[in-house]
Amino acid sequence: MTTARVVRIPMNSPGDVTGLKALFDAGTLRPDEVVAVMAKTEGNGCVNDYTRGYTTFAMQVLLAEALGTSRDDVARRVAFVMSGGTAGVLSPHATVFARVAEGGRGSPGARRALGGVGAT
Repeated sequence: MTTARVVRIPMNSPGDVTGLKALFDAGTLRPDEVVAVMAKTEGNGCVNDYTRGYTTFAMQVLLAEALGTSRDDVARRVAFVMSGGTAGVLSPHATVFARVAEGGRGSPGARRALGGVGAT
């Protein structure tokens, strides 16, 4: 049975991927299970906010190294959604969505959610 796992990871800076790497190192998540990353960066959220691109780059580099593949391949297989601006009570963080294969069978007739990755 395949299940979804959603993990929120605090970030100290736009390039901080230590939380995600720690999950890989601990075996909590495997890099090949990651299907999407949504992050709130500490930039200002305006057109001159480069933190979104930097965070995407940092996440792609980590995943490419962990998977032994290129950043382009990571960009094709993982959806990245970044939002800048954490003024006030918000704090920089990433939310990682993973598709995890687990033993056992689902309950017949149980309600489920479905996720996919695509580009337009």
